[in-house]
Amino acid sequence: MQGKTTQSGFWLFLALSLVLMGCEQTTLTGSSFSITGSVPGAHPSTSPSGGPATKKLELNEISPSPRPSSDYHSGGSGNGQNSSCKSYPFVPDTVDSPALVFKWDYPVNSANLKAIGVFGIMENGGGFEEVATETELHLTKSHDPVYALAEGMVVYIQPISGIASDAGETEGVFVRYGRNFLIKYVHVRNPVVQLGQQLKTGDLIGSTIVVSPNTPSEYGFYEVETRIKESEGVYAYPMYNFLDASSKSLFDSWWADAKITRDASAKNPFKAKDKEDLTEQSDPCLFQ
Repeated sequence: MQGKTTQSGFWLFLALSLVLMGCEQTTLTGSSFSITGSVPGAHPSTSPSGGPATKKLELNEISPSPRPSSDYHSGGSGNGQNSSCKSYPFVPDTVDSPALVFKWDYPVNSANLKAIGVFGIMENGGGFEEVATETELHLTKSHDPVYALAEGMVVYIQPISGIASDAGETEGVFVRYGRNFLIKYVHVRNPVVQLGQQLKTGDLIGSTIVVSPNTPSEYGFYEVETRIKESEGVYAYPMYNFLDASSKSLFDSWWADAKITRDASAKNPFKAKDKEDLTEQSDPCLFQ
């Protein structure tokens, strides 16, 4: 009986060893972790030795919320104070809106800009229209630096929900200007900022993602949404409305270039006045 037990234990150990040999290897090292194997959304690649690539994800790529993640779309009023929130200083301490300054590493023109959405844009081959309060640029390049449009305080780095389009992608980095103005840098990749970090205009936040990688429709993706806390709730307005004069002239020149796709985002005074009620989706903690 003892011999049979020993023999069964040997075969069980051997089976478990074979299973473990086929698993991905995860290594924890201090403040970061590495995963050897496939990473959803990553470009296929190999290590110098010919083995599977190792994608190193830094913790600031998935920085925790200053509140429980379950509270983010809590249906709160967006008004009032919540003692459970992580509060950050108001930078600057004002209720005014900023003049946004658009900064890019190279001249943007019809040679590298596929499509522009000043007041919304069609996505997924025309299958989905972004609301008029969201501003997008679709570029021929990807992983371009994303810079702060204004000074402010990093109040939330939202982890990606679902499968990422690109490795290191987030849902967005939220930077609050003053007491009532919020800028969401959407789908920022590999953010280099931290919660509670004070930013100056032009500071690096992260990079753009690539959409539809390794396909003919591949493009770099830049998107921004601006929100204002008002007495009756929280509303999104087009970023274009807050650009400084020089930045606004850039967007106007791109819009006027017939070689750049404008899709369904009609640039007109009615669109410019559009606003979206985000009261039910805006966590009151973002403004505390």
